[in-house]
Amino acid sequence: MENSMKFTMVLALVHLSFLLLFSTTALSQTSHIVYMGQTHSHLQNHEITAIHNSMLGSTLGNADMVQGAMIYSYTNAFSGFAAKLSPEHISKISSMDGVLSVFPNSAKTVQTTQSWKFLGLETYDMKGTNAFGQKSASNLWTQAKFGEDVIIGMVDTGIWPESQSFKDDGYSDIPKKWKGSCVEGDQFTKSNCNKKLIGAKFFNKAFEAENGKMDPKVNIISARDQGGHGTHTASTAGGSVVPNVSANGFGNGTAKGGAPKARIAVYKVCWSQSKNSTDDPCYLADIMAAMDEALADGVDLMSISLGGGPITGSLAQDGMGILAFHAMQKGVLVVFAGGNSGPAAQTIDHSDPWSLTVGASSMDRNFVANVQLGELYNLEGATTTDYETITAPLVLSEQSAHINVTAAQLCLPDSLDPAKVLGKIVFCLRGQNARAEKGMVVNQAGGVGMILGNAEAQGEDISADDHVLPAIAISATSAKLVTEYVHNFSKPAATLFKGKTILGVKPSPVVVAFSSVGPSIVTPDILKPDVIAPGLNVLAAWSEASSPTSIAGDDRVVSYNCISGTSMATPHIAGVVALLKAVHPDWSSSAIKSAIMTTATGVDNSNHRIGNSASDEATPFEAGSGMMHPAAAANPGLVYVAGVLDYTTFLCSLKYNNTQVQIITGVKNACTDIGKKLKRFPSPSDLNLPSLTVADLEAPRTIRREVTNVDKTGSVYKLQIVPPKGISVTVFPSTLTFKYAGEKKRFYVTLKMEETHNMEPGSYTFGSLTWTNGKRKVRSPLVVGYNGKGSR
Repeated sequence: MENSMKFTMVLALVHLSFLLLFSTTALSQTSHIVYMGQTHSHLQNHEITAIHNSMLGSTLGNADMVQGAMIYSYTNAFSGFAAKLSPEHISKISSMDGVLSVFPNSAKTVQTTQSWKFLGLETYDMKGTNAFGQKSASNLWTQAKFGEDVIIGMVDTGIWPESQSFKDDGYSDIPKKWKGSCVEGDQFTKSNCNKKLIGAKFFNKAFEAENGKMDPKVNIISARDQGGHGTHTASTAGGSVVPNVSANGFGNGTAKGGAPKARIAVYKVCWSQSKNSTDDPCYLADIMAAMDEALADGVDLMSISLGGGPITGSLAQDGMGILAFHAMQKGVLVVFAGGNSGPAAQTIDHSDPWSLTVGASSMDRNFVANVQLGELYNLEGATTTDYETITAPLVLSEQSAHINVTAAQLCLPDSLDPAKVLGKIVFCLRGQNARAEKGMVVNQAGGVGMILGNAEAQGEDISADDHVLPAIAISATSAKLVTEYVHNFSKPAATLFKGKTILGVKPSPVVVAFSSVGPSIVTPDILKPDVIAPGLNVLAAWSEASSPTSIAGDDRVVSYNCISGTSMATPHIAGVVALLKAVHPDWSSSAIKSAIMTTATGVDNSNHRIGNSASDEATPFEAGSGMMHPAAAANPGLVYVAGVLDYTTFLCSLKYNNTQVQIITGVKNACTDIGKKLKRFPSPSDLNLPSLTVADLEAPRTIRREVTNVDKTGSVYKLQIVPPKGISVTVFPSTLTFKYAGEKKRFYVTLKMEETHNMEPGSYTFGSLTWTNGKRKVRSPLVVGYNGKGSR
C-alpha cells in the first residue's frame, strides 16, 4: 500500500512537472516569421506547405503540435511560414537548411471632393460632359479610361461594400486575369462583391496568435470594415463617382477616386483589441500573408497605409519591404505611407528604393471656423462639426483639473472637474489621446464647446474634425494667444462661429507637420519620401459600423468622413499609378515611379517653393520630389529605370552579406557573383533613381545616371542646374540627344564642396537637376550631406 502511494505521488509529480514545463514553454512562445526566400517553381503550393509543416514539427519535436503552432504557410511570392516559437525553437530553426531569417511578428498601425481638381487631374471643358455625366475631365482620365480594368490591391482595415463609392453601374465583366475571390465571413457574403469590388479577404491568424481567439462582439470577422480607415483609402484610390457628398455640409461636391473605374481588391489585416479602440494593431505576419495573396490573385498595384516606424537595422529586417521587392519582380508597384511621426528628422518609414513612399501635404481647401476672444482677438481655425454659433465663458483645461493638472491640460479621460467646466467653452491642448476624444471628455464634464490648440510640435497645421460638441482646432500660434487672453482677463469669454468651406487657399500645398521626415536611417543615400500628396482633411467614404470619431460614446453614423494622415496621401498616389498602368501597361514599376517623381512640382500655388508647417521652405526630406502632377506624369519625356540586378547591386554596395541580400532578393551568393563581374561595387548613390543623394560628400564624387526616352519621337534635352549651396555641380554631357523612342543615355554628375564653403558636420544642402527639351521638364532633387570626417 505504501509503495503504491509512493508510485502515485511520483506519477503526480512527473505529471505536474510536465504541466509546468509545458506551461512555461507556452508562455515563452511568441509568433515569428520564418523566411526562406523565393518559392521553388517546380513545387506545388501543398508540397511547399508540407515542407513547412515538417520543419516546424522537427523544431517542436512533435508533429502533433504543428497545427497549434502554425499560423501561416506562405507559398506564393515567397516561401516561409509564421508560427508560435520559443527562444529555443527560434535558435533551432534558424540553423536549418533553407532558412534565411527569423523575425518577430511585430504590430503595425494605420497611418475626396477637391483634391483631384487641386492636383490638376480634374479640369473642366464647358463644351461637353464626360463618361460619368460630369463636365469633361482632363485628358489623362479619358486617355486611361478612368483606370478601367486596372486592379488596385488595398491592404488595410477592410471595406464597407454598401458605400456608393463602390457601386458598379456601367462596369464591364471582371478582367480574366483576376484569380482572386470574395471570402465570406461575419456580415459579409459573396454578394457584397461586384464588378467594382472584385475581391475581399481577411487575415487574422497572427492577431489571434498574439491576442487569443477573436471575440465577434469586438471584431467583425470578415473583410467588412468596422473602423473606416480602409473604406476611406479604397475610395480615395479607386472610388466610383458619387455626387452631392459632404461632411456635415463641409466640402460639398462629387466624390471620386483617382482611378474611378479601377477594380478594387481588399485585404483586411487590422483588428481591434477592445471595443471602440482607436489604435488597432495590424500584425506583420498577417500583412505579409495579405501581400503574398494579393500577388497570387493578380493585382496590378498595392496601396498600403500601414507602418511601424523606421527600421534601424537593415532592409533584410523589413518584412513589408521584402514583399514589395517580390512585387516589383512581378511588375507590381507598392505605394507605402511614409508615416505620421513628423516633424522630427529620421522618422520616415519604408526606406526601400523599389517602392514608392508618400508624404502628406495640405490642399487648397480649408474648413474654416473663427474663434472670437472677447473683443480682443479673432482667430481662424478649422472644424467639420455642424453647430450654430455659440458664446460662453472660456476656461483653460489646466484650470479645470479634477486631480492631475497635466492630464487636464491634455483633456484626458476623467481629468476635468465638472464643477469648473459646466456651461463653459474649454481650451484643450493636443497630444497623447485622440483629438475627438478630448471633445468627448469636455462634453461629458458638462462643457458646451471646445477650442483645441496645437502644441509647438504641431505648428500651424490644423486638422478639421467632426466632434460631439461645438469645437474648433487652432494653430500653435493662436493657442498661445488663447492662454495669454485667459490669464490676463478676469472674465474671459469666447464665441465659436459656425464653420464654412473655403476654396483657393494660398499657399498650397504645405507639407504638414505630422508627415514623417528623412533622411532614412538605413538607406541615407536614398531620398525618402519620394513625393507628397494631399493628406490633410481629406473627404472620402466611411464605414457605417463606425462613428466619425471612432470613439466610445459617439453613436453617430456617416457615409463620408474627413480625416488626415499620410494614410490619406498614399491612395492619391495609388490612384494615379493605376491611371499610368492603364495608359502605359508596358512600363515597369520603376518607370512609373520615375514619371511621378520627375514631373512633380516644387512650387506652390503662390509660385513660391513649397513650404512646411513652420513657414520655412520644405526640404526634399519633407517633400521628396514635390507635389505630384498626374497629367504631366503620363508624358514625362524621360524616365529613370532600375531592375532586379540594379537593386541587388545596390544592396551589395551597402556592404550587405550574401545571406542578407538573399533574404531580400531570393538569389544565393548574389554579391559574390556580381563582384566577379565588377572591378568594384558602385556607390549606393549610383542606383538609377529619379533623385540624387550623397549622404556624405567627404571628397569630390562622381555619380552616374541613365535615362530612357519614352516620347514617341527623338528630342534634344538641355540641362538646368540649381546647385546646392556651397557645392560645385558639373554634369557630362550637358546635352542629351535622342533619336528614337526607347533610346538610353548616360550622364555623370560630379559634386565638389567649394573651398570657401564651411559646411557644418551632420548638415545637408539641397538643389536640383532638370533636363528639358522646351516642352518637358524632367526634374530630380539633388541632396548633399557632410559628416565632417573627410577632406574637401
